[in-house]
Amino acid sequence: MTSTFKPVPEKEIRPKGKQSARDEAVRLLEPFARVWECGEPHDEFRRQTKEITPRELAQIEVESLAEDLNSMLYRARTSPRLKDVLAGLTQSRELLLAANSALSSLDGWSRFHLASRSELAGIEARWLPPLDCSGPGDFVGLSSRIARQIDATIDDMRIRFGGHDTADRGGRNRYEERFLGPVKGRFVKEAFELFEAYHPGRATSHAESDFCEFVHHVYAYATNVTKEDSVAIAYKLREIVGRLREAKKLRREIRKIEERMQVVSRYSIEYQVLHEAHKQKRKGVAAANSKVVPNLAPRSKRVPAKKEAK
Repeated sequence: MTSTFKPVPEKEIRPKGKQSARDEAVRLLEPFARVWECGEPHDEFRRQTKEITPRELAQIEVESLAEDLNSMLYRARTSPRLKDVLAGLTQSRELLLAANSALSSLDGWSRFHLASRSELAGIEARWLPPLDCSGPGDFVGLSSRIARQIDATIDDMRIRFGGHDTADRGGRNRYEERFLGPVKGRFVKEAFELFEAYHPGRATSHAESDFCEFVHHVYAYATNVTKEDSVAIAYKLREIVGRLREAKKLRREIRKIEERMQVVSRYSIEYQVLHEAHKQKRKGVAAANSKVVPNLAPRSKRVPAKKEAK
């Protein structure tokens, strides 16, 4: 069984395109005047890169972006389909319930002989069905709770992804992309953040812009791009760059609000106003990012009824 959360094989991560594509992407970050945002997670990364030149840093970041893309593509390609995830959960629930029923139905002598070996097996007696048939034992109780949790999980997934009949429709059926969003969209988001770090405010979706050229070069370096992929990337650029810019603007405003909230009284009217503005702007960021990473809130309050076969 493969796992989405296992490390991606090194050969899959390694860029497959030409070095010239990487060099062109790096060139578009000149003059390598990277802007570091205070208090963000890359403070440690900044300290680690003090010993290298600005150009070397830009090259490392381009290579890392290409490797991230290949990692996302591999995970999406090897991810199970939504229907397989649901089927695995359903089968697990049914097996748990069957095991519970079997253990609960054991007669007294079966329980006696099972309990007689509990010390040898290192199993506490409380996990086994009691000899007097007064209950099923703690194992059955625990597995019953797990089965109920699986039920709730399945219901939540059906609500989130469109119910019984629509849960696995459409072209994007691999669960990685259903849950996290299309790989190309996530790649454009990462590319936007890197390009904006070197050229603040200059990342645009115009076909002739430096940012569009940068994205295509990184994609080509990572994947040895096909023409079809290039067209798909161009579409994603037009679709989400405006949203990414909006989210970046809102995050800057959020940081300013948070700085102000640190110095005003929590019991003042100003604090309450700032708190409400902070909440609204965070909602705005979530809405802007929803074009890249799907909004994971349930789409309805109940599971759509399963249609009867005609």
